[in-house]
Amino acid sequence: MKRLKFKILIFLFLIFALSLLTPNSQLMTCYAGTISSKNLIERANQIDGRRVTYEGEIIGAIMDRGEYSWINVSDSNNAIGIWCKSDMLKDIKFIGDYKQQGDILEIKGIFNRACPEHNGELDIHADSVKIIKAGFLTPQKFSKRNLKISAILFLATAFLMLLVRWRASWK
Repeated sequence: MKRLKFKILIFLFLIFALSLLTPNSQLMTCYAGTISSKNLIERANQIDGRRVTYEGEIIGAIMDRGEYSWINVSDSNNAIGIWCKSDMLKDIKFIGDYKQQGDILEIKGIFNRACPEHNGELDIHADSVKIIKAGFLTPQKFSKRNLKISAILFLATAFLMLLVRWRASWK
Protein backbone atom coordinates (compact mmCIF):
# COMPACT_ATOMS: atom_id res chain seq x y z
CA MET A 1 0.00 0.00 0.00
CA LYS A 2 2.85 2.34 0.83
CA ARG A 3 4.40 1.55 -2.51
CA LEU A 4 1.18 2.51 -4.35
CA LYS A 5 0.94 5.81 -2.43
CA PHE A 6 4.58 6.50 -3.27
CA LYS A 7 3.94 5.85 -7.00
CA ILE A 8 0.89 8.12 -6.95
CA LEU A 9 2.91 10.83 -5.21
CA ILE A 10 5.69 10.52 -7.82
CA PHE A 11 3.11 10.61 -10.63
CA LEU A 12 1.48 13.78 -9.22
CA PHE A 13 4.87 15.40 -8.78
CA LEU A 14 5.75 14.66 -12.44
CA ILE A 15 2.46 16.12 -13.65
CA PHE A 16 3.08 19.23 -11.53
CA ALA A 17 6.65 19.56 -12.86
CA LEU A 18 5.50 19.15 -16.47
CA SER A 19 2.77 21.75 -15.98
CA LEU A 20 5.42 24.25 -14.87
CA LEU A 21 7.57 23.52 -17.92
CA THR A 22 4.69 23.64 -20.40
CA PRO A 23 3.79 27.16 -21.59
CA ASN A 24 0.45 28.56 -20.60
CA SER A 25 -2.08 27.62 -23.29
CA GLN A 26 -3.47 31.18 -23.39
CA LEU A 27 -0.04 32.56 -24.14
CA MET A 28 0.62 29.99 -26.86
CA THR A 29 -2.48 31.06 -28.76
CA CYS A 30 -1.26 34.60 -28.38
CA TYR A 31 1.89 33.95 -30.43
CA ALA A 32 0.62 31.27 -32.81
CA GLY A 33 -1.21 33.64 -35.16
CA THR A 34 -1.75 37.34 -35.39
CA ILE A 35 -1.68 39.10 -32.03
CA SER A 36 -3.89 42.05 -31.16
CA SER A 37 -2.65 45.32 -29.70
CA LYS A 38 -4.76 44.60 -26.64
CA ASN A 39 -2.83 41.36 -26.01
CA LEU A 40 0.49 43.11 -26.69
CA ILE A 41 -0.27 45.73 -24.08
CA GLU A 42 -1.91 43.49 -21.47
CA ARG A 43 0.70 40.71 -21.73
CA ALA A 44 3.72 42.89 -22.45
CA ASN A 45 5.85 41.29 -19.72
CA GLN A 46 5.23 37.78 -21.02
CA ILE A 47 5.65 38.61 -24.72
CA ASP A 48 8.67 40.92 -24.36
CA GLY A 49 11.49 39.90 -26.70
CA ARG A 50 9.39 37.36 -28.62
CA ARG A 51 8.66 37.21 -32.32
CA VAL A 52 5.08 38.32 -33.08
CA THR A 53 2.80 38.83 -36.06
CA TYR A 54 0.66 41.98 -35.92
CA GLU A 55 -1.86 43.26 -38.47
CA GLY A 56 -3.46 46.64 -38.89
CA GLU A 57 -3.89 49.82 -40.89
CA ILE A 58 -0.95 52.15 -41.35
CA ILE A 59 -1.99 55.55 -39.99
CA GLY A 60 -0.48 59.01 -39.57
CA ALA A 61 2.75 59.31 -41.55
CA ILE A 62 5.94 57.50 -42.40
CA MET A 63 8.61 59.09 -40.21
CA ASP A 64 11.80 58.58 -42.17
CA ARG A 65 15.01 58.31 -40.14
CA GLY A 66 17.38 57.48 -42.98
CA GLU A 67 17.94 53.74 -43.33
CA TYR A 68 15.07 53.07 -40.87
CA SER A 69 11.59 54.52 -40.44
CA TRP A 70 8.83 54.67 -37.86
CA ILE A 71 5.23 53.90 -38.72
CA ASN A 72 2.11 53.54 -36.59
CA VAL A 73 -0.14 50.58 -37.25
CA SER A 74 -3.64 50.43 -35.75
CA ASP A 75 -5.78 47.33 -35.37
CA SER A 76 -8.72 49.64 -34.49
CA ASN A 77 -8.13 49.19 -30.74
CA ASN A 78 -4.69 50.77 -30.33
CA ALA A 79 -1.79 51.86 -32.50
CA ILE A 80 1.61 50.23 -32.10
CA GLY A 81 4.87 51.86 -33.19
CA ILE A 82 6.79 49.83 -35.77
CA TRP A 83 10.52 50.31 -36.41
CA CYS A 84 11.58 48.94 -39.79
CA LYS A 85 13.95 49.41 -42.69
CA SER A 86 12.78 52.25 -44.91
CA ASP A 87 12.91 50.12 -48.07
CA MET A 88 10.25 47.80 -46.57
CA LEU A 89 7.75 50.65 -46.94
CA LYS A 90 8.34 51.53 -50.60
CA ASP A 91 5.12 49.85 -51.84
CA ILE A 92 2.79 51.62 -49.40
CA LYS A 93 0.37 53.82 -51.35
CA PHE A 94 -2.24 54.86 -48.80
CA ILE A 95 -1.73 56.02 -45.21
CA GLY A 96 -4.87 56.24 -43.13
CA ASP A 97 -6.34 59.63 -42.26
CA TYR A 98 -9.70 61.37 -42.63
CA LYS A 99 -9.57 61.27 -46.43
CA GLN A 100 -8.31 57.74 -47.05
CA GLN A 101 -8.23 54.22 -45.67
CA GLY A 102 -4.62 53.13 -45.14
CA ASP A 103 -3.07 49.94 -46.47
CA ILE A 104 -3.56 46.94 -44.18
CA LEU A 105 -0.15 45.55 -43.20
CA GLU A 106 1.13 42.33 -41.72
CA ILE A 107 4.14 43.01 -39.50
CA LYS A 108 6.45 40.23 -38.34
CA GLY A 109 9.15 41.10 -35.84
CA ILE A 110 10.37 41.29 -32.28
CA PHE A 111 8.10 42.89 -29.68
CA ASN A 112 9.72 45.18 -27.10
CA ARG A 113 7.84 46.12 -23.96
CA ALA A 114 10.36 48.85 -23.15
CA CYS A 115 12.81 49.12 -26.04
CA PRO A 116 16.30 50.10 -24.81
CA GLU A 117 17.14 51.47 -28.26
CA HIS A 118 14.12 53.81 -28.31
CA ASN A 119 14.02 55.28 -24.80
CA GLY A 120 11.77 52.63 -23.30
CA GLU A 121 9.02 52.82 -25.94
CA LEU A 122 6.71 49.87 -26.55
CA ASP A 123 7.37 48.87 -30.16
CA ILE A 124 7.92 46.12 -32.71
CA HIS A 125 11.19 45.87 -34.62
CA ALA A 126 9.95 44.52 -37.95
CA ASP A 127 11.73 41.81 -39.91
CA SER A 128 9.06 41.94 -42.62
CA VAL A 129 6.25 44.26 -43.67
CA LYS A 130 3.69 42.91 -46.12
CA ILE A 131 0.67 44.68 -47.60
CA ILE A 132 -2.34 42.40 -47.10
CA LYS A 133 -4.99 44.74 -48.46
CA ALA A 134 -4.53 47.94 -50.41
CA GLY A 135 -5.97 51.14 -49.01
CA PHE A 136 -8.25 53.52 -50.91
CA LEU A 137 -9.55 57.06 -51.00
CA THR A 138 -12.74 57.50 -49.01
CA PRO A 139 -15.35 59.35 -51.00
CA GLN A 140 -16.26 62.70 -49.53
CA LYS A 141 -20.02 63.12 -49.50
CA PHE A 142 -21.37 66.49 -50.59
CA SER A 143 -24.13 67.58 -48.25
CA LYS A 144 -26.79 69.88 -49.69
CA ARG A 145 -28.11 70.36 -46.17
CA ASN A 146 -24.75 71.68 -44.94
CA LEU A 147 -24.53 73.99 -47.97
CA LYS A 148 -27.97 75.46 -47.17
CA ILE A 149 -27.07 75.94 -43.49
CA SER A 150 -23.79 77.65 -44.48
CA ALA A 151 -25.59 79.97 -46.89
CA ILE A 152 -28.18 80.90 -44.24
CA LEU A 153 -25.46 81.57 -41.63
CA PHE A 154 -23.46 83.65 -44.14
CA LEU A 155 -26.50 85.78 -45.00
CA ALA A 156 -27.42 86.20 -41.32
CA THR A 157 -23.83 87.28 -40.49
CA ALA A 158 -23.75 89.71 -43.43
CA PHE A 159 -27.11 91.18 -42.37
CA LEU A 160 -25.94 91.64 -38.77
CA MET A 161 -22.70 93.31 -39.93
CA LEU A 162 -24.68 95.74 -42.14
CA LEU A 163 -27.05 96.42 -39.25
CA VAL A 164 -24.13 97.23 -36.91
CA ARG A 165 -22.54 99.56 -39.51
CA TRP A 166 -25.88 101.22 -40.25
CA ARG A 167 -26.49 101.86 -36.52
CA ALA A 168 -22.93 103.19 -36.10
CA SER A 169 -23.43 105.63 -38.99
CA TRP A 170 -26.61 107.00 -37.39
CA LYS A 171 -24.70 108.00 -34.28
